[in-house]
Amino acid sequence: MKISLVRLSTKDLATLAQRIITNIQSGKYPVISNHPLTATLQTSYNEYDAVYTKQIYSGKGKDVATADHERDVAYTSFKAFLDGYRKLQSAPNSQSAEDLYSVFKTFGLDLDRLSYSSQTAQMTKLSGMLSFLFK
Repeated sequence: MKISLVRLSTKDLATLAQRIITNIQSGKYPVISNHPLTATLQTSYNEYDAVYTKQIYSGKGKDVATADHERDVAYTSFKAFLDGYRKLQSAPNSQSAEDLYSVFKTFGLDLDRLSYSSQTAQMTKLSGMLSFLFK
């Protein structure tokens, strides 16, 4: 017999706990029916189930996708304008544009390609940094 250890994901661990609970409730194994660890397992699983298995879909998919697209267009357009302006050395404040562009580089120039949640997190950090710099 070959035994190997693998890392369980949270979902796999929940599935394992659910199978154990199903076996406990079936009554086939009376030894474990009233064991204190099985009660703890059931309590822990019920807490997990209440938090993680709630319905995820909010019904706002189209609205979120539209808002994400509009944000992507605004970010891409501003980034392109800033990139062009910083390259125009004869323009006033081209050095300021270069400095601002370096802030954008810090948070990634490909924010518009990230997932909605990752993009939101990075945009929040970028917005906070810009607010700090331009007080």
